[in-house]
Amino acid sequence: IEQRINEMVSGVRSDIALKLFGNDFETLLGTAQQLEDVLREVPGAVDLATEQVAGQPIVQIKLRQDQLARYGIPARNVLDLVESIGSKPLGTIIEDQFRFPLIIRLPEPYRDNPKTIASLVVPAADGELVPLFRLADIAPIPACLRETGTQAGVDHTWTPPSLIRTEDVKGIIHAHSDWSDGAHSLEQMAEACIRQGFEYLVISDHSRSAQYAGGLDIEKVRRQHEHIDALNATLGNFRIFKGIECDILGDGSLDYPDDVLARFDLVIASVHSNLRMTEEKAMQRLLTAISNPFTDLLGHPTGRLLLSRPGYPVDHLRMLDACAKAGIAVEINAHPRRLDLDWSWIPAALDRGLMLSIDPDAHAVEGFADIRYGVLAAQKGSLTRASNLSSLSRHELETWLEERRRKRG
Repeated sequence: IEQRINEMVSGVRSDIALKLFGNDFETLLGTAQQLEDVLREVPGAVDLATEQVAGQPIVQIKLRQDQLARYGIPARNVLDLVESIGSKPLGTIIEDQFRFPLIIRLPEPYRDNPKTIASLVVPAADGELVPLFRLADIAPIPACLRETGTQAGVDHTWTPPSLIRTEDVKGIIHAHSDWSDGAHSLEQMAEACIRQGFEYLVISDHSRSAQYAGGLDIEKVRRQHEHIDALNATLGNFRIFKGIECDILGDGSLDYPDDVLARFDLVIASVHSNLRMTEEKAMQRLLTAISNPFTDLLGHPTGRLLLSRPGYPVDHLRMLDACAKAGIAVEINAHPRRLDLDWSWIPAALDRGLMLSIDPDAHAVEGFADIRYGVLAAQKGSLTRASNLSSLSRHELETWLEERRRKRG
């Protein structure tokens, strides 16, 4: 990681990968071998490989710029050899040093001109590949959208979305105080939010079944709400919303009776117990909770913990359909061990008109900073601020919640 950061700061690019593909495998293989012969006196400067993907022959040329520089050979000179050696590729796949693939097909007459393609692969000093996009007459594709290759062959009317940014998050939704298992008091958390420019805090301590986390029994809920009312009277334009992270129980019901749930401004429904279950059981619990009229937000939908727990099996499309029907939001839990909902399901959520919510699941004021991880994941899924619940202003969130209450009746 340190090496990558140093490269980014210094502007040095350690390698460039150029993949050429065509219909004639023998010709492309000959290209690779001839390049290897030309550069045999520069050990380690060029890695060559051939492969077939879905029957398509590919030759990959990886240029190590640091090695080439030791022998005084510009990377561009090596790329120019592609023209002199022979094969005319049908297209290219270019990868930068961070291994984000940019998949693109160039319009005629450039598609069959390897020299034109190759000369554009060497990035400018700012590390951008903008000239290549300009030649293809399409808008530059942000690096975070290049992973799946879904922009390949995109028409010239496509423009990248205005992706969400960290500064677009206007409030903290999903945070735990020392009323349950958090490290800081409500006052400390509110003060930290105000210092960082947030407009509101949706406090969401654990519900009563989470005894391991100091979950709030009904009497404790009453006392916390009184305390919040007293604090809000002193906080000016800032507001603490009365939220709860309410356990989804084994039968899918929520952890409080309806008269208690009605006291909260916002209810996050999450599974925390009995995680080893079949998809059928997981979906029964989730769908029951989603259909509960007091559920406003589905928390960390799969319960996964990255690198340690895969999460329970979920039919994502069925779950998202149910959330859309119920009109609730779906969390993108920004804690770096969760990042749940996974970014790959964000497009499906957006197709269904769902609101998503980038939330830090903070158990201390320092946890607010985890929002940045949720934003990075959300950008890969093309999320914009307009579809992010925590990007609403305080007044917009109040309107959204009032509409939820009106529909509940």
